[in-house]
Amino acid sequence: MSRRLLRPNAGRRSRRVPLPLVLVIVLAVCLLGYNVYVSNWHDASVTAHKVAQTVKQKALDIRDEARALKRDGGASLIQNSLLEQHVTGAGAFRERAALPKPHVDPSDPAPPSPLASLASTSTETSTVTTASTSTPITVTTCRGADSTCTTTTLTSPASSIAPSSPDTQASLEVPALSAISPIVRTYPDPFADQTPSCVPHRGEQSETRPLSYMVPPSAQWPTSCEGRESLCEVVGRIAINRAVMLAVANSHAPGLQGFLDSIKALNIENFMVVAIDQALARNLERQNVPYWFKENKAQGNHGVSAQKFGIVRDFVEIGCSVLLSDTDVVYLQNPFQFIYGDSDIEGMSDGWDNNTVHGFLERVDDPSLGVDNPARYQHTLRVAAMNSGLWYVAATRASLHLMKIMQHRLATEDLWDQSGYNMELFQASRDDHFTAGCSMRVMSPLCFVNSKVMFRFIRHRPHLGKDKYWPVAVHANYHTDKPHKMDQVAKYYLKNDAAALRQCVGDGCSNDMRSSGELEARHLHMINDGIISSRDWRSSRTRVVEGRCKVEQAWAGKLGELTHDL
Repeated sequence: MSRRLLRPNAGRRSRRVPLPLVLVIVLAVCLLGYNVYVSNWHDASVTAHKVAQTVKQKALDIRDEARALKRDGGASLIQNSLLEQHVTGAGAFRERAALPKPHVDPSDPAPPSPLASLASTSTETSTVTTASTSTPITVTTCRGADSTCTTTTLTSPASSIAPSSPDTQASLEVPALSAISPIVRTYPDPFADQTPSCVPHRGEQSETRPLSYMVPPSAQWPTSCEGRESLCEVVGRIAINRAVMLAVANSHAPGLQGFLDSIKALNIENFMVVAIDQALARNLERQNVPYWFKENKAQGNHGVSAQKFGIVRDFVEIGCSVLLSDTDVVYLQNPFQFIYGDSDIEGMSDGWDNNTVHGFLERVDDPSLGVDNPARYQHTLRVAAMNSGLWYVAATRASLHLMKIMQHRLATEDLWDQSGYNMELFQASRDDHFTAGCSMRVMSPLCFVNSKVMFRFIRHRPHLGKDKYWPVAVHANYHTDKPHKMDQVAKYYLKNDAAALRQCVGDGCSNDMRSSGELEARHLHMINDGIISSRDWRSSRTRVVEGRCKVEQAWAGKLGELTHDL
């Protein structure tokens, strides 16, 4: 037998599939599978989006119906009961879309009416009459001893409160509520498209808590002048209504001469400077500017600023209220005409819109509490800082407490004065940390203006031109080129240069004024985590373990007796 018969394939070259072709085939199969996966995922996401939109629209419809129902006076109690059933059903909208409806046996007794537990305990009653599932509900409301009655017809399904059997009538007396008026937010938005007024508007309800002044209006003033004779002499000579405008500065203060020129132009007679070096004292002497010399070696903006609280304490202790101002402020009107004077502290905000100036609630999420735990979502108050470079301090006991606390903290802690100032104003007392408890008012952001609002908002708004309104003061706090920004403001308002603000150069000149939400959109997770992780219970736990839950002395007695007038 031949070798060819024994090996029929002998002599032929074996054919192998090329490796590149194999790779192409595998890649094609993978791509086909991926396209099928993506197509299915896309279809599922589109379906989920449609369901979410439907649920959202249903919720909006329910909200609108709730608002409409609550405006119908005495019938609102019954309408809210109907709405409660409506909301309960709508709350399961997603589940009902996916699950079959449960079978209901007609022989089962009807569930009790949501109104059945209500008792007639008022002379003001309502009578509800229902006829059938297709008949509207008629509500008769009678008020007072004279039984003056009104009738309201509800369009909601009668089956929501009627007995299950048709063609029956039920009459039920329930307490009627007075008309529920929708809550109208009357808190004004100063950044709305309207020309603001800087004149204090107290409204009809202007009664406020009386301030606890250091020196009663009928007492001799100033007081506690021992060791402060030179201060009392200057204050007693220039103060108006026991108040002065004050700047604390050294000879290197930014924008000092422009600041002094604007004060002179307005003829603010109760203005003075606390000079903390000899060079500035001599300069003020030459310009005939009232001053009090109190030497201090502090240098730099923050270094000088940290001295303010101890200096203002001297003024408050002798009974003198103070409008404290940094020197990088251009004054366009006499500020004392625009101070409310109803709070211990009245200050300028670093905010740039309604939320940041007046505060807003930010929702935070702590998933460590459990994915399905509603308590994981809480709210925290956020607000832009009160600026420590322009604020009015009433000469009250609470203000004195604040000055003492801030002077102590700045002397013993590594703390920026503005941070400490805001913490003491906004945070509550805890353990031995006694806060001053100052009442506080924020100044109008379009009257006492920070430079971000001026250069990124006001100068781009025609309705805020100088032919329609003038700010009281502009603080160049946001910008590093302070003299340039102050010069532009002065030229526009005081030197009749209409083009000065349009010729803005340097930093911060765009009109891109974005909200905090827009600015933080890409960083909200970091902000959320920062808020959540900043909670520190160790000090409280230590106190509990050590049995130190007893009432503690404020500041461990280091600041003397601090008490509130309750």
